[in-house]
Amino acid sequence: MNRPDDTRKKAFILAALVGSIALLHYITPTEPHNYHVIHIALRKLYFLPPVVAAAWFGLRGAIVTTAAVSLLFTFHAILDWPGNYMEQANQMGELASFCVVGLVSGTVNSNFISPMSTQLRKMMDSPSATCLPHSGGHDGGTAGGRNGGMM
Repeated sequence: MNRPDDTRKKAFILAALVGSIALLHYITPTEPHNYHVIHIALRKLYFLPPVVAAAWFGLRGAIVTTAAVSLLFTFHAILDWPGNYMEQANQMGELASFCVVGLVSGTVNSNFISPMSTQLRKMMDSPSATCLPHSGGHDGGTAGGRNGGMM
């Protein structure tokens, strides 16, 4: 179970990650070509925060983070590509990809990973959980007798 301090710390780290990616993406020019390569790499980093949010906060966190990333990215597409409708269409396609990644990772975490980890924690916390194999009356010798079952 997450403590409130852990949750706040994770939310701060996530917000700092989103803000850092957005800031670097906004200030990196698209020309010359070398800068445009960096600009595109930074654009791809927008996929990271929704996945991290899904892992830390489940579907709700992924949705909120995806919305924040989408809003920041939309402003960038409109402000930095005025009149270039083909590039704006490309940017909106990327925006749709952010939404798919955020929703899929949040859904997978909330419906599969989180319940499995909860069940695993319960199993590990139970008094019968042990890391040692059950001896089953074994006397400590090798399996199959003196030569390990080999003839």
